[in-house]
Amino acid sequence: MFRLFFSLGITSLLAITPLQAQSEGAPDAFSVRYVGSNFLWPLENVDDLSIDDFRGGLEFEYIRYLNDIFDVSFPLRMVGSLHPSNSFGIGNRDAVDIGLNALLNVNFYKGKVFRPRLFAGVGGLLLDIEDLSLDVPLGLGLNWYLGRNTSLSTTFAYHINGMEFRDHLKAGIGLRLALDDYEEPEPVILDRDGDGILDTEDLCPDTPGIPALNGCPDQDGDGITDANDKCPTVAGIAAFEGCPDTDGDGLQDSEDKCPEEAGPADNDGCPITDRDGDGVVDEADNCPDEVGTVANNGCPEKSLVVTARDKITDEVMPGVDVAIVNSSGQVVKTGTTNSLGIVEIPNLEPGNYTVTAKIVDTDLEGASIQASDFNSSEPVQKVVYFDDPNFVIQGKVFYCNTNRPLPGVTLNLKSATVNLLKSYVSCADGEYLFFIDQRGTYDLYATKESFLSQVVAINASDYDRSKSVFVKLEVCAEEVECGEAIRLNNILYDTGSSAIRPDAEADLNKVVQFLRDNKDATIELSSHTDSRGGADSNMRLSQRRAQAAADYIVAQGITSSRVVGTGYGETRLVNNCADGVRCSAEEHQVNRRTEFKVICPD
Repeated sequence: MFRLFFSLGITSLLAITPLQAQSEGAPDAFSVRYVGSNFLWPLENVDDLSIDDFRGGLEFEYIRYLNDIFDVSFPLRMVGSLHPSNSFGIGNRDAVDIGLNALLNVNFYKGKVFRPRLFAGVGGLLLDIEDLSLDVPLGLGLNWYLGRNTSLSTTFAYHINGMEFRDHLKAGIGLRLALDDYEEPEPVILDRDGDGILDTEDLCPDTPGIPALNGCPDQDGDGITDANDKCPTVAGIAAFEGCPDTDGDGLQDSEDKCPEEAGPADNDGCPITDRDGDGVVDEADNCPDEVGTVANNGCPEKSLVVTARDKITDEVMPGVDVAIVNSSGQVVKTGTTNSLGIVEIPNLEPGNYTVTAKIVDTDLEGASIQASDFNSSEPVQKVVYFDDPNFVIQGKVFYCNTNRPLPGVTLNLKSATVNLLKSYVSCADGEYLFFIDQRGTYDLYATKESFLSQVVAINASDYDRSKSVFVKLEVCAEEVECGEAIRLNNILYDTGSSAIRPDAEADLNKVVQFLRDNKDATIELSSHTDSRGGADSNMRLSQRRAQAAADYIVAQGITSSRVVGTGYGETRLVNNCADGVRCSAEEHQVNRRTEFKVICPD
């Protein structure tokens, strides 16, 4: 063992001696660390790495400076360990390992504070169970410079060793002290081109430049480096790689025929004139000396006024849809006549057109427009005619008993003589239009979920086509809520009779239509009498009348299970005209009524 340590010491001295000249003036150093290693025995006691396996000790290291990257060092450590009790490896005992290594350190980064290094070396480890074993450490050291001659020193190493221990790890922390009073010199910083910008920050270190361009030159001061400036002696803009655009029209001066006066690119940068100042250049202006509009190619706007009239009565016709068709058959403008039968079409370019018009499903006689019609300073005026012997129904739908229009409701026109049904959805103001034959008969009613509509019978022969083209009708509908009784005012009976009179059919037909439109509804028709006469006879009479009304509805195709007829006699008077109370005939009449209500579902 003595011979091995002696040989290692002689080798270390021989290694140090040739390096003396290289380390002249450089700091040698000495480190003292607290270290821990897990060179333990036996192997099978621990399954994996554990902090409890590490034993502590001290390490003393002499560091010999070679140059700014390399140095050599000689660490001597004495660390606690766990060894076999005998040569057979039976049992274990506390022991001390003594190791000496020669290391080559690579200082791959020397910051002002943080200074890491990698190291590798060779040495020996003295154990109790053997004289000496070969030891090869590989590891990482981390130093933090604290100032002057002092650093915080840490080391982490793996030791390749001839002995089989649980692990071969070592870690340590301590202080590194320079042996001479030494402070590292400040680095030499260069500015080769003398522009006041250090070479480390100068993108053009051999050519004087300016700070704004990181040391690169800009002769014309346009903010573009000369190396990237196609016009380095004339100030320009980045869009043209440093070349100028004096008038700012998007063309660089070298390509601009009028570099001092802005103009469009398609005119080589020269301006285009507009004599009348209407925003349309003279080249594209059909009226270059007369103020016009872009839409009309520089000529003044012309409006077209179309009036719709009935050819028989000369009445103006609102609600007529008008279209302007050009010579290629394309619709270029549209509009709808107002309440005065007029629609104005603005900004119509002069030319040849055809005016077409339609109301509901019927075409009107059109009109033609010639380009010469636009020569006048007045708007162009045309008339389209409704030349048809039939009628147009023009009406509104309201909430019953109000003047509030009912928008978005479907109006249905059903022919009484042919299989014909037309529909129209009412406008925001409740208006609707239908076209009817002058000899037809129809039923008109509104359809909307949970609404009870008036049913209007129309006989076109009741109207005179020579006096008006319009049949003006109002229809009302009221919202029905389940359980709420609605009085049917026109269901009247002869005295003591339950027969349905013809004048009652209109109200009953309203109920029939409601049931057709609301397929899931079930209703009660209730009949009531006044208090005159016997209570029993009044009850029987009201039941017969209610049943007669129900039978009428069923006869119109409604399932009998959806209609219940109930007579209440004089049990539900709506005023104080009970037995023994003197009342007028009008007061008794209030109590004689038929009511309709939707039965609420369970």
